[in-house]
Amino acid sequence: MTEAQSDTPSEKKKYRYTKQLIRIALDNGYTNADIAVKAGLSPKSIGQVSRWRSGESLATERQMRALVKEFGHLLKRKIEHLLYGFDENGNLIFSSIEGEVVFKHTIKLTRQQKSVSLYRIMLFKNSDKFTLIYQDRLGLEAGTSLKYLGNSDNEDANWLTKEIVLPDTPNAVVTSLEKYSKQLVSKAHYNDETNLKINEAILAFKARQALMKIGCPSEDIHSIDLQTQTSNNIQTQ
Repeated sequence: MTEAQSDTPSEKKKYRYTKQLIRIALDNGYTNADIAVKAGLSPKSIGQVSRWRSGESLATERQMRALVKEFGHLLKRKIEHLLYGFDENGNLIFSSIEGEVVFKHTIKLTRQQKSVSLYRIMLFKNSDKFTLIYQDRLGLEAGTSLKYLGNSDNEDANWLTKEIVLPDTPNAVVTSLEKYSKQLVSKAHYNDETNLKINEAILAFKARQALMKIGCPSEDIHSIDLQTQTSNNIQTQ
């Protein structure tokens, strides 16, 4: 009886956190050959493990069962994230989100002649779904004085979640970030406008770079034709 025939439908199901689990195993001293054996494959199946590690393919839940048993507690810490904010009555509300942090961007502006982190954006990916989290520095709503800003040794405790967006495509991710950047610029104080416009460009680049790295590029990225050495209006020397 072959492996495929012996597996139940549930055991054939793809394990969506394959890449994260493989990397945790490698960080804990496993080799590609070790992981292949744990997955029930030949020690020579290191190419398959490499594809799992890079995210090119997913293992089945059966193949990852031994690693989940050994490293599942570490994986849970890696993919579960706690968020908090205030409701309309000023009460604290807490929520959790599962997924890989695709990128994180903090916007720093000048307050009382100091560069201070005031806004943060995070993009999560869980399976084929994206989640954008927009956050303000704790205490920002109290005014511009630095003494009101949160300053915890736990960095995540300094950030209040203000908005959660669920874009359905990479292009929708880019569109949401562009909208957010323009909103910040429109409400900025005069001295902040230049810094925010610079951040707008940095955020646009970081988002597209992060999406490319996970194999989900936005449609507005153009390839450079090495034959003509031109791409749209960009000329190369």
